[in-house]
Amino acid sequence: MNDLDLKLKEFSQAIRETKKYQTYKKAAEIYEKDQEAQQLLKDFQTAQQNVNIYQQGHFSGLEEQKKEYENLLKEVRKNKVINDWIKTQKDMQKLIGLLAAELSQDINFKFTPPEKRSCCG
Repeated sequence: MNDLDLKLKEFSQAIRETKKYQTYKKAAEIYEKDQEAQQLLKDFQTAQQNVNIYQQGHFSGLEEQKKEYENLLKEVRKNKVINDWIKTQKDMQKLIGLLAAELSQDINFKFTPPEKRSCCG
């Protein structure tokens, strides 16, 4: 193992020791054990996709799909397990983004995030 690999392992360990990472791991473990929260989030995502499909296809039944989506959205917003998990994910993404920006500045090399792509291309 070269010196850079060793430093990377130390850096990764330092990240794992942060409070943000520990909080994220705990929230993720709780979410992974909560089948009800997982199903609720899955149902919500399906309803969200259905609304998009109905809108794009100009299908009848859009209002019913919107009502289901809104009801599930209310349930998701009330679910502490889901909200804690999503919040801690966002906190970790922000931390990693800040670290990448700092590294980019320190070594004078611009990192660019991967290009966002849609599901189909």
